[in-house]
Amino acid sequence: MNSFYSLIPPIVAVALAIAFKQIYLALLAAIFLGCCILKGGLGEGLIASVDALVEVFQSRYNTQVILFCCLVGGLLALCEASGGVLGFVQAMQKRAFARSKRGVGLLACLCGCFIFIESSITCLCTGAIARPLAQKNGVSKEKLAYLCDSTSAPICMLIPLNSWGAYVMGLCAAEGVSEPLGLLAKALPLNFYAISAIALAFLVATSDRLLVGPMKAAELQPQEPFADENEAEPVKARSPLLFLLPVLTMICAMPAGLAITGYRANPQAKGFFDVISAGSGATAVLWAVLLALFVTILLCLFTRALPAKEIAPTAIRGIADLIPMSILMLLAFALCNICKDLQTGAYMAKILSNTLPVALLPALIFLLSAVISFATGTSFGTFGLMIPLALPLSNLLPAPLLLASVLSGGVFGDHCSPISDTTLVAAISAKCDLLAHVRTQIPYALIGAGVAVLGFLIAGLAVC
Repeated sequence: MNSFYSLIPPIVAVALAIAFKQIYLALLAAIFLGCCILKGGLGEGLIASVDALVEVFQSRYNTQVILFCCLVGGLLALCEASGGVLGFVQAMQKRAFARSKRGVGLLACLCGCFIFIESSITCLCTGAIARPLAQKNGVSKEKLAYLCDSTSAPICMLIPLNSWGAYVMGLCAAEGVSEPLGLLAKALPLNFYAISAIALAFLVATSDRLLVGPMKAAELQPQEPFADENEAEPVKARSPLLFLLPVLTMICAMPAGLAITGYRANPQAKGFFDVISAGSGATAVLWAVLLALFVTILLCLFTRALPAKEIAPTAIRGIADLIPMSILMLLAFALCNICKDLQTGAYMAKILSNTLPVALLPALIFLLSAVISFATGTSFGTFGLMIPLALPLSNLLPAPLLLASVLSGGVFGDHCSPISDTTLVAAISAKCDLLAHVRTQIPYALIGAGVAVLGFLIAGLAVC
């Protein structure tokens, strides 16, 4: 398509979500509209819309991610029912830093930094740990969702022993980069948006003076109970290891899964990082959560934290709790595929990339990547589009700076777009309304984007 019409579906999705606060209907409307544009008629568009939803599962990656998200729900439900989460929370409550708003915010940020294996797992685990403490100390759902979100995708991009790093290195290798790991390592310190987003999260967590706009209003309002905290049956607190061991299992299993799948894909690869760069991130996270689920079940049986007959029903209830998120991810993936067919990203790159001085290219690439990722809701899709466009410019500017500008822009949209799966997961993990999360987070995302633009302008001028 590669025309103005390709911009209509993402614009409609964002506009309807904001106007009517109905993200399901907004995504469905955008999918239908995009299919109508592709097929050239209402009837054909309706049929194509159904096909678009079904075709999401034709992608092994999409299916694995959706399945993994459901299984994470079962894993967290077992950890909570076993008393492991409550035991960890009570252990944190005994620490002085977790007895105040500032301490809870700091704990949420540290959890996000510690659990870096995948953005969705990061959000869900941080929410499970911090929700009880947030409720007890009067931290708003909006602030908790912001802290979960700001320490998920940005951290995953800065600690790339996960699917993010493997994917980016694979794209770099496809562009003829002989040492993709070395290039990525040099680009990480220049990822100004991810660094500023994390720094802002820690500052907001530790100082009420930095609460601005809608976030400040949300914090000043009387806090309603988190929905699941009062409805759940009382759970006896047990050893924090019932929660920590499964999390550590996931953290260790993720790079191991990347290594195994990478070796199977490329047996001739030499060196650990060369191997994981060929690995499948989606497969690795699915293996990681399955292994963690298996470890959790063994712990529940061995410690008698749960009767054997209650394990399966508990896990199924946890999976059911994340079905709404899985549906949202299904819709988001379908819309991303339609935007790809419409060549939305390519058209945006075409209309926004005018002839500019070389020194301004890093800032321009960042802004272009940010707009594309916000409109499409996908950082990986933005990376796939922009890295092949940016790296060939390495004869004009250093390749690490060009790569960093793409990565920063992609993380921006993944961080704050209302149709991003990470944004959806962060809101769900904090039991926060999605649009309330987006509205309160946007000012901080824009501040981070401003810092990134300034950083890339300075870096561009410094190397020219």
